[in-house]
Amino acid sequence: MQAAPAEMLTARVCAPAMLLTACSFPEFHLHLVHDQGAETGPSPASAANRAPTAQALLSQGQQPTTAESRTMDATLRCMSANVWRSGVLTPEGTRQNRIPALCEAITAHSPYLLGVQEANEWAKDDRRLLEEVQERIGLSAVQHSFAPNRSTGLLYDPQMMELVEWEPVSEANAGFGGTALFDVGRPFFLSVIVVHLSHQSAPLALHQASLVNDRARRVADRRQPPGAERAEASLVFGDVNQPDLFHPCAPPEPSPQDLPAANLAYRFKGRAGAETVNRDVAELFERCRWHNVAHLLAEQTSDAQEQARLLAPTGRNGGFAVDRVLVTQSVAPAVSNLRHVDIPSDHRTLVWELAPERIDPALTTRRHV
Repeated sequence: MQAAPAEMLTARVCAPAMLLTACSFPEFHLHLVHDQGAETGPSPASAANRAPTAQALLSQGQQPTTAESRTMDATLRCMSANVWRSGVLTPEGTRQNRIPALCEAITAHSPYLLGVQEANEWAKDDRRLLEEVQERIGLSAVQHSFAPNRSTGLLYDPQMMELVEWEPVSEANAGFGGTALFDVGRPFFLSVIVVHLSHQSAPLALHQASLVNDRARRVADRRQPPGAERAEASLVFGDVNQPDLFHPCAPPEPSPQDLPAANLAYRFKGRAGAETVNRDVAELFERCRWHNVAHLLAEQTSDAQEQARLLAPTGRNGGFAVDRVLVTQSVAPAVSNLRHVDIPSDHRTLVWELAPERIDPALTTRRHV
């Protein structure tokens, strides 16, 4: 495996006195940023319904929540949002500022973890848009997850989870910017990747999915607290852009005649008139023992309407369910309450809950050596 010398790995460690060097992980070039605001966004006055920030607590003489004092019984509300051309452009490329309405729709659900796609403009112009979004929604950006012209990025609530490490991906056109590792109050950490896989090339999307599977699991395994039980705990979500596995309770899927010709290159395969749905990416994740949360929850209910709701298309104009939440086996018992919500976008947003205390370390795969 090649190292990533061009882009430096940023970690925020829980213990400031802890020193790591590049020799700790020989595959990677490490750069540590201690907790001096590098990964912490502004403390928004608009987010009055949130817990006070660590800085605010310290100014009041109180101790902030830390990894040591965080309780395991907190449920994390998570959200995946395709913000559609950064929330500031139309499909024709003209300016249209949807940021206030977008942030209002997001804060209505008070997520503690937010992964965005199509946020290509947010890190431009000295991160002006990213700073505005942090201010409006009351979350802190994983700063190195955002880059000019990069689609994906992560924001989180540091009162609910602690960023331990950020591993950037060294490959161009990877479909994600890197892997975050979070302390969620368990003896082990949770790795998180937000994805936006290719909408132009089915072979590229398949390669990107394979890379996501590799990095999510390896980062979850590689850096854990000393003596922690192996849990292989990982969460992957975002705009997969590829059709899901067939499910008999899902609404009818579109036919090739229902879609623009440009979409046929990666959502179907075979000769004209004999096309079949391209499920290669979904099959890869299933083969690699990821659980699709929509399918997982649909199988836990006999309510046909609830099953159809969980498995419904995520685009505003129908089509396929291309936005997805995937979890490793150990995390599967911890997820619940998946729903689709509307935001000012051409995608519906996914909101779900993750209860860290329900992650089961006994449900893991064989470790790669």
